[in-house]
Amino acid sequence: MQFSNPEWLWLFPPVVAWVVWLAHRSDASLAPWRRWLACALRLSAAASLILAMAGIQRLDPREGMNVMFLLDRSRSVPETQQEAARQYVNEVVQRKESQDQAGDLCLAATPALSK
Repeated sequence: MQFSNPEWLWLFPPVVAWVVWLAHRSDASLAPWRRWLACALRLSAAASLILAMAGIQRLDPREGMNVMFLLDRSRSVPETQQEAARQYVNEVVQRKESQDQAGDLCLAATPALSK
């Protein structure tokens, strides 16, 4: 889990204390189980709101790496260097993990994207 605005999490203690205090001090004539059910629902609503304001995010550790190779195919680069670059890219792509993605962008007079 990750938070984009973790400073909002400081609201948890005062909000929990306030909601429990309100449930305890309420003059409504409810059965005890209904009073605590209402308190639990209010706490879950407040917690959801605070977590939303804190920007909660789930991290997926299985997410792979995305790599793009830029290859210069213009006439100013000798053919031997272009071939060496292509071989290097092919070697790296063959060694990549299964969850990783790779692609190349060939630059010359008109750029072309290949995968």
